[in-house]
Amino acid sequence: MQYMVIHLRNERYLEDILLAMAACGVTDAAVSDAVNMQFILATDMPIFAGFRVGLQERGTYMKIIAAPVTDEDTVRAIVDTLADNGVNFPSPELGGIYTFPVYVSFE
Repeated sequence: MQYMVIHLRNERYLEDILLAMAACGVTDAAVSDAVNMQFILATDMPIFAGFRVGLQERGTYMKIIAAPVTDEDTVRAIVDTLADNGVNFPSPELGGIYTFPVYVSFE
């Protein structure tokens, strides 16, 4: 078993990602609102005010989507489904996908 975490930086693609996950059998996911770390540094810590330039390029939107998946092939299927629908994910502009092995599960 794997635990998949998606950092989504563009709200336009939230529905596409959730539909691709559902099409690949991943329906037990948690979707959380998040704030880009650069935004917090640039607004709350004056020493990092230079990060404000990067915020204009990347924005402050962030969603974290986390879900257990059976294996890495499921993650590849999600990426392929997105590509088939014209969504180039993962990418620096849209976000990333990370997987971690799960050795013990108490479901």
